[in-house]
Amino acid sequence: MRYEEDYIAWCDEVLELFANDADVKGV
Repeated sequence: MRYEEDYIAWCDEVLELFANDADVKGV
């Protein structure tokens, strides 16, 4: 198992969610 790759992929996903949330709120 490559935990580092899974963690990086998870971080990218979370950052994308935050970016989408910011776009919706107009921040």
